[in-house]
Amino acid sequence: MIKFKTRPRSRKAYYRALVETFLVEEIVKLTNLLRSRVTFHYFRSHGGAEVDLVLEEGERLLPIEIKATSQVSLKKLSGIRQFLQDFKNRAPFGLVIYTGERPLRLTPNLLLVPWFMALVDQ
Repeated sequence: MIKFKTRPRSRKAYYRALVETFLVEEIVKLTNLLRSRVTFHYFRSHGGAEVDLVLEEGERLLPIEIKATSQVSLKKLSGIRQFLQDFKNRAPFGLVIYTGERPLRLTPNLLLVPWFMALVDQ
């Protein structure tokens, strides 16, 4: 029998990756069901700033960061904050989808949305 040693930190990394993958796939499916003309992108700047998902429709951009945690700090959102600054004319606000229970406004242009609310077709 093969024994695998799993470090708690690696399980967290897998969990984060699974949550991110699941939510991106569900957002893509929902957008396709709505027959939207949205295109999907991943963003990474030369300086290393990242955004998990960017929806583009015409000239408008919607950056979405996904966090597999119920507590999100602004410090961990440098990528989406940089994106909003760099593309302020095309992206007036951004979303952070998280595993918490209630929506919150983190900054005037950054909304924190629970994952289950982000996937509702309304």
